[in-house]
Amino acid sequence: MKVIALTQSEQFKHAVLDILKSAEHDDEITANYFSIRNDAFGHTLLHHLYQAAIRGVRVRLIIDDYACLHASNEGTDYHSKALDYEALLNLDEVGVEIHNYHPIETPKMFHLSNISNWSNFSRRNHNKNFIFNLKKLKKRGIIIGDSQWVQEHFNGDMLGSNLYIEDLDTYLDALSYTEKLLRSNHVERLRYGTLNREKIIAYEKIFKFPCELLFDSWSWYKDIITPKSIRFVYSDIEFVKPKKRHTIQNYEIDLIKRAKKEIWYCTPYFSPDEQMQEVFEEAQENKELNLNIFIGKYKNDPYLPYGVRKVARRLLKHGINIFEYNAKGNIHYKDMVVDDHVFVKTANGEGRSRFYNLETGVIIKSKQLANVLKQRIQMDLNSSVKVELQTDFLQKQSYWQRVKGITLCPLYFHHL
Repeated sequence: MKVIALTQSEQFKHAVLDILKSAEHDDEITANYFSIRNDAFGHTLLHHLYQAAIRGVRVRLIIDDYACLHASNEGTDYHSKALDYEALLNLDEVGVEIHNYHPIETPKMFHLSNISNWSNFSRRNHNKNFIFNLKKLKKRGIIIGDSQWVQEHFNGDMLGSNLYIEDLDTYLDALSYTEKLLRSNHVERLRYGTLNREKIIAYEKIFKFPCELLFDSWSWYKDIITPKSIRFVYSDIEFVKPKKRHTIQNYEIDLIKRAKKEIWYCTPYFSPDEQMQEVFEEAQENKELNLNIFIGKYKNDPYLPYGVRKVARRLLKHGINIFEYNAKGNIHYKDMVVDDHVFVKTANGEGRSRFYNLETGVIIKSKQLANVLKQRIQMDLNSSVKVELQTDFLQKQSYWQRVKGITLCPLYFHHL
């Protein structure tokens, strides 16, 4: 078992691209991402997937229709445009299997097509997984975390972290999860509509440019950690009874209940349900336990301010430490450090991730890795403010703000 913490966006990018450039005939790659956009970073990933497929690598790409193929909507404030079908057609023509999760007609929430099929619209593939099998190099594993192939994740707007995991059992578990997803009724091979021939030719010229290993390739492959155990976990794929799904939150609760000394709970979006709030409060009753919650900026969020305000007041009254990131960009990682356990996941700390999205994560027992991630958290914590009951945001709220917050409560689950 080998683990490398990729706590900088450039490390993540180089790790994925170096694996793709090293892949040879009969190697296997599965890229499963919530969001890939029509910008330089999205094109970079597609370019390398294209080149790998040309060399005979078996490549599968799983995307989310909402976040990849539609214009930006509330809750997905991307600067870049949606992917072109023509770009994906080029990949399909060289053998890349492209699977699309829950296709929709429009991202507009109250469009008739979405109202009539609400479950299809509200449930998204929120994964950020890169599964690899490099047979000649004898490297099998997964890169998992929160980074996506959009501009915001590489220019400092969305600070994230990922883990490179080289381990046979983890690889097999992630592969098994992927096969279950592809066999479900939620995914279909991408179907193409009207295409622009000029765009097809333009993308073909871009993607045909060969990718070569550079002299500093695999330079990120250092500071290797050997953990005691790794466990790949995921939310149930099926939604027979959404509120009874076994989700990432179940694993979070289990870790919190077993904590003895320290908990760091980090999330960009924070609006926990009643059960999770009670778990935090029970943990706080243990005087020997140091519980800290680190959240992203929430004041300008279109959905969450009311939920954050309500929850923050309650948890602060129980003496729980809450810190808000307050520097350039925003945190985007969803990491938990509980004693000597680390939980790196794709799920946010709010309703949609708990009950509606497809989410995955890894629970790793390693004191060394826990220290590495705590150092990263502490670095960002230096650019944060501690939330207090006297904080203006918690105190000042007009009548119409309260009405808006209550009205938007049912929509928290649909926040992206």
